[in-house]
Amino acid sequence: MTTWTDRRTTFVFTPPSDDARAWAFELNALAAHLKREFPGAWTKPEEQLGPGHANGLSFEIRLPDGTWLRGLATQVRADSGAVSVMDATAREAAVLAVSLRDNFVPASNLIEFYSDLGVEIGRGPYPLPAQGSVEEIAAVLQEHLHTVDV
Repeated sequence: MTTWTDRRTTFVFTPPSDDARAWAFELNALAAHLKREFPGAWTKPEEQLGPGHANGLSFEIRLPDGTWLRGLATQVRADSGAVSVMDATAREAAVLAVSLRDNFVPASNLIEFYSDLGVEIGRGPYPLPAQGSVEEIAAVLQEHLHTVDV
């Protein structure tokens, strides 16, 4: 049984480590996906982010419970990118993770995730389960937080 907490962190969803181009990632396609999946979503293209001069997409999406979730997608090179959500609980991040898995990436087994808390102690990425409801994926993310929040 999962013990739920309101612990907030940044979760990042990426293609598999050994196949960074598996998603054929495009920021415009992600923006369209977010607007389709989350009515009222706000997106804003960003250019020359960070030292690697990545292109990005800032976004805010409204979750079914009315909570707004803020994120940033980055694209360092063509066809490769990552989608992060900031200051999110496991349940909130799971809504986006399932949307990406089921309706954005080309195959459901092509998502890995990590969190800021895990990175701080050298852990991750981890495969996101290829199946499972939002609640089941939220439980996976919550268990991850329990293992890395030391």
